[in-house]
Amino acid sequence: MRSAMSRRCCAAAHCAVVAALLPTTAPAQQLRGTLIRPDSVAPAARVLVEWSAEEATGRLVTDDSGRFTVRLALPGTVRLRVLRPGFRPESLPPQLLARGEVRALTYILRGSSVTLAPMRVEEDRICGPRGEAVAWQLWEQARAVLLSTQIAARDSSLDVEAVQYQANVFGGELDLREESVRRVGLEDPHPPTYYDSLFRFGFIRRSLHSDTTTYHAPTLPVVADERFAERYCFRRVADEARHPDWVGVEFEPARVPGPGIADVTGIFWLDRATLHLREVQYAYVNPPIHHRIDGLGGELRFEELPSGHWILRQWEVRMPRFSGWSSSERRAVGLWAEGRMVSRVRRAGALVYEDPAAEALLRRAAGADR
Repeated sequence: MRSAMSRRCCAAAHCAVVAALLPTTAPAQQLRGTLIRPDSVAPAARVLVEWSAEEATGRLVTDDSGRFTVRLALPGTVRLRVLRPGFRPESLPPQLLARGEVRALTYILRGSSVTLAPMRVEEDRICGPRGEAVAWQLWEQARAVLLSTQIAARDSSLDVEAVQYQANVFGGELDLREESVRRVGLEDPHPPTYYDSLFRFGFIRRSLHSDTTTYHAPTLPVVADERFAERYCFRRVADEARHPDWVGVEFEPARVPGPGIADVTGIFWLDRATLHLREVQYAYVNPPIHHRIDGLGGELRFEELPSGHWILRQWEVRMPRFSGWSSSERRAVGLWAEGRMVSRVRRAGALVYEDPAAEALLRRAAGADR
């Protein structure tokens, strides 16, 4: 009897020690916000919100009703910044959340449009956010779309179908490899180390174990990365002949690439009226000598859905085709391309986007199989 009582007391003491060691779960702090458009009536749906606190930072997009929620593990001050293409970035009043507090915030956006200064013949190169430089304003507008596109890619309400393809390039025209055409879904994201290596070691890599070279494109996560603005310089450009309705911000490496390191240069093209990002064109800088041929590079094209979501509707990368089998004889004699086009997007079962060109690729490939 005494032994059993002793065992029960030991067990109880053990439980007390375990309970003392377990962390107590404090109620999370929440900021439940609602953003309203400048008309004081319509909700600001699909608006990008950046937030920061002592413990963490994050980004989110408001829902169809203009609502968003920020959750903090610790009490503290939340700072918020709203980014909308075509409008100046807008900082909201800081919100101090006490322990366990759930606070509601309703804010009417001011809607101050971005006004670009007249185009000068020579625009200075801007490296970083210096004052009110027009090039940096344009980059901020492009960045709002890039980040919104990243967040939309994780939105479970969107069902995305796409078509992937490969083709030879002759005189700017695609000679499709029908056997390469296939229907795909969302692209799987790479691990963070993948993007780290691109910034450190460049976009063109030769394998150490085989006689092959891989071309890495400056994909959406690359150009949306915080380090992109730190490593590249910006300059406003225009092309009245080819893109009279667009305004561009050119990017180039802030430093000359080192030996054997290939970088990229290019242009973010925005709609001149709305300042919505439409296309990113890029070219490779410092490729291997025997790879050098006109046309190395590619594009990323963006689209805003009726729901307010942004999607990367198409990307394409063009790489060299070679003559000769041995490494000593090999030289670039042409281009081949790999690309991806979004064919359909459904939301809650309803079709919200369709690209006839992507569906035509599938029909063409299916016809070649017969």
